[in-house]
Amino acid sequence: MSTMNPHVITPFIRSSVVLLLLGLSALLSSLQAQTPTDSLHSDGGWEAFIESQLQVGLLTEEEAHEAAALYDALRRAPLDINSVREEELRRLPMLSDYQIYQFVRYRTDHQAFHELSELKLVPGWSLSLIALLRPVMVCRPIAEERPLLGNTLEATHEARIFYGKRSSTDFASKKPLLGSEDALRLSYSYATPHSLSLFIAGEKDYGEPWRRGAHRGFDAYSL
Repeated sequence: MSTMNPHVITPFIRSSVVLLLLGLSALLSSLQAQTPTDSLHSDGGWEAFIESQLQVGLLTEEEAHEAAALYDALRRAPLDINSVREEELRRLPMLSDYQIYQFVRYRTDHQAFHELSELKLVPGWSLSLIALLRPVMVCRPIAEERPLLGNTLEATHEARIFYGKRSSTDFASKKPLLGSEDALRLSYSYATPHSLSLFIAGEKDYGEPWRRGAHRGFDAYSL
């Protein structure tokens, strides 16, 4: 029984592997060629649209150049579908008044878009239209609006009152008191879960007057 030279087998195996890899590469290339290019990730969609509109006379040469320049500008600074204005949408040559109306109405009714794919829920917005606009649009979440003082149901309040009175014989000093023998302290604090807090306090010590010249009320305040 004859045997094959091992020095011949190794090059044969290598050649077979190379041919196999080349065949797989050719097969994948043919499959990709048979699959339509996804215009969501290509720049050819907008250009093809402009050329088609130019050929049928729906765009002039000048309008076609303006549309191409607009595309370049929007690629650098895409339109946010949660903040884009109606007049900005009218600059897009592929949008009709009906589609713009339905876009604004949907956004108003639902308060905001959550992702670009939600555009398919807008009446009149086809998948091909969304694919055409995908490279020039983004969806940024709207920041949650919070009231200045927070939710009063979640806020915490605290009020404290202290009142005391001493006899004139309780004071070490023999000097006559300037005011009444009582003391009063009032304080109030307010805090919300959103890091907003307020504190105010007033204090009158023992023997201090409620009125001194033009000053009336507590002898000390804190804020």
